[in-house]
Parts: sequence; C-alpha cells; structure tokens
Amino acid sequence: MESNGWAFAWDDDYDFLALPDSTYCSGVASTSFCGFQHPGAGAISLALSGAGSATIDFGNSWASGLVTLYMNGTQVAVAEGSTPSRVATFEFQSGDELVLVEDPMAVIVINHIDFSCS
Repeated sequence: MESNGWAFAWDDDYDFLALPDSTYCSGVASTSFCGFQHPGAGAISLALSGAGSATIDFGNSWASGLVTLYMNGTQVAVAEGSTPSRVATFEFQSGDELVLVEDPMAVIVINHIDFSCS
C-alpha cells in the first residue's frame, strides 16, 4: 500500500495483519487491507491527484469502535463495529486528502477503491 502512496500514521505489529488467519480480521477477504494501531487511534491517508470521482469499499472488522472516512477533514462515511464492508462515493481534485481513522478499539478494512478521472 505504501508503494501506491498510502501513508500510515503508525508502525507496529498491527499495521498489516495476515489474512485470513488474523483474529482481528474475521470475514475480511485475503485481498483486503486490515490493520489497526495499538494503543491509540490509527490513520491511513492518501494524497489524490487528478480530478473525478472515487468509490471506496472500506469497513471495521472489529465488534466495536468506528472507522471514519474523511475527505479534506470533512466526514464522508462511517463504518460501525462488525461492518467489514461500507461503500462510499465522493468527488475529488488534485491535492485532496483521503483519510481513514479508526476510533480506538476498531480495525480498519480497505476492500477496494476505484477512481474515475475526468
């Protein structure tokens, strides 16, 4: 993910969890990202270039907490506990920043993201 521009706000044993063997990533496909910061609230960000729309399938594989999707600091969507898949679509332009934040005791899941540039 980092080689594709994603930046992690943490670096510990839980940033990339092995799937499907992880207790924390129950019900998450082996092709998805699953991870969290412990202790604390982890965040993953992506600086966007170009302009268009994007659709992201993200979620929270843990039974509690929230995973929140932000665009330039504005909340776009939330995945509550035991919601490994939540789909959100948004418009973007160069310089926008996409951020996923896990409220403590949540697990960030990124299943898929599609970009459609204009």
